[in-house]
Amino acid sequence: MNKLYGIISKKNINDLTINKELFDDQNKYQSLNCLLLTSENKPFIKYDCQNKYIIIFNGELLNKDALKCKLRTLGYQFKTDLDEEVIINAYIYYKENCFNYFQGHYSIIIYTSNKMIIARDKLGIKPLFYSTNEDYFVTSNKISHLLDSKIIKPIVDDDGLRELFTLSPCYTPGRTPFRDIKMVKPGEYISYDDGLISKHTYYKLPIYVYNKSYNEAQNELKELVNKSINKLIKDKNDYGSLLSGGIDSSIISLLVNENKKIDTYFLEYNNNDKYFESNMFQRSLDRKYGDLMARYLNTNHKILNISEKDLFKYLIDSLKARDLPGMGDIDSSLYWLLSNIKNEYIFTGECSDELFGGYPWYYRDKDKSLLPWLRNIDFRQNLLKDEYKYLNIHEYLKNSYNELIKDYEEVNIDNSENKRWRKLTYINIYSFMQQLLYRQEMMANANNIKALSPFIDIEIVEFAYNIPYQYKYQNNTEKAILKDAYKNDLPKEITNRIKNPYPKTFSPIYEEMVNNKINELLNDPKSIINMFFKKEMILELINDKNKKIPYYGQLMTNTQFLAYLIQFEEWVKIYNIEFIINKR
Repeated sequence: MNKLYGIISKKNINDLTINKELFDDQNKYQSLNCLLLTSENKPFIKYDCQNKYIIIFNGELLNKDALKCKLRTLGYQFKTDLDEEVIINAYIYYKENCFNYFQGHYSIIIYTSNKMIIARDKLGIKPLFYSTNEDYFVTSNKISHLLDSKIIKPIVDDDGLRELFTLSPCYTPGRTPFRDIKMVKPGEYISYDDGLISKHTYYKLPIYVYNKSYNEAQNELKELVNKSINKLIKDKNDYGSLLSGGIDSSIISLLVNENKKIDTYFLEYNNNDKYFESNMFQRSLDRKYGDLMARYLNTNHKILNISEKDLFKYLIDSLKARDLPGMGDIDSSLYWLLSNIKNEYIFTGECSDELFGGYPWYYRDKDKSLLPWLRNIDFRQNLLKDEYKYLNIHEYLKNSYNELIKDYEEVNIDNSENKRWRKLTYINIYSFMQQLLYRQEMMANANNIKALSPFIDIEIVEFAYNIPYQYKYQNNTEKAILKDAYKNDLPKEITNRIKNPYPKTFSPIYEEMVNNKINELLNDPKSIINMFFKKEMILELINDKNKKIPYYGQLMTNTQFLAYLIQFEEWVKIYNIEFIINKR
């Protein structure tokens, strides 16, 4: 990841107390009131009609060649093959409308004429954060860089606690738990000009009537997936693919392997073969399906077995990668897996479930929760000590949900069930999927790997948002259109398999490690979890052998939630969190 940092100030930059040792001085642009820093490419500078434009950029512009051709017809010349030059010429010509023309995954910072413009890709693949006060506007694609610059304090207020205790590891769109750090939303650009901030949504999911037949839709989907992979794979040589034996990773590995024999990777948890227990979310172990697909494709297949010790150890590494408490060992396992991959690029099947109805809340029991991956809000509220009941997380969930759907458009073209599916798809894309994208991006970046997810392509997302729900759920089969589209290309054991989520450990050895650490924290009167949570309820989680409804999503049952509490404790200490709360 090209790490970005930009600040524009009403004061002289030299009068601000900024830690300028974050990046190499060679990758810097500085004027009296602006500082731009990157970890890789130098800031790109262009002069046009006596105006000066500077850009720093992270990501990839997938339609760069087409945009270059268009801009050449408008009289623009190019001296490099850099994405930055295409972006800056597009900005000079189209101004802020340029973002509508970009396809890909990116975070962009532009400075010109004492004005700063920041933008994030349409689907939120690349993160971008910002903070502002009366003196400055500062932005970065990593929270820790904002904090390390020393001009922003790591303050968590009441609303920050509500984000952590109500929604985490998801957050309200545009927010973080930090009082003074916001996140640019997907498809949004923000400008700062002479102390004034203006926010603009440049992309919204289009809605249209999809009239093609089921068979025609299957063919269109295959064309779109192929097109997405071809865009991502262009000019790349050193790539592999994660391969669990699920439908998503099997499709991606199948198509990527057509170009050359690739490395595929399978995550195995130590002792899961002994202790696995089938449940409503995880029906079976992945191993035999991963092996089957690897033989079918004849890939260079590598089985990476994570020990309980490493799973526990990497809780802290994955926390630092996120800069936030995450999904406990669901994060640490991915961090460890990526740390053992040597390819420059890794393909994944991420985001298919959100688009094609892979989660049980799409089709099973039609859960009435506002956010169906948060099924235990009463538990979250009751876990808090009485003095924090004023946070009223039930009410905060309603407010957060209303913020999430404020731009959602309900249309008359849908019947009642299609309306339900479309709305669920919308909130999954802009909430649940955002957390998974952030998780993947930050774990990959921490290990100097670029993760590529072909399903999170603008054309595929728009297609999935508008096809009838029956195409996603045929004959009581989740993700039906995806399975039917590839039923002649994959073994029937793969296409007939009931969906499994990302795997987790069932090892009592790991569970004991987590429980021992939690007990240690509970016995420390100065621990953070003792500050906020009822000891008796945490002990109940440790002793509960029935593993109740997940705390979050499908995977975070008792042990994963307790691992989250360990991350929360360490997060407060590592990031020197200062709580400013109205304790009642």
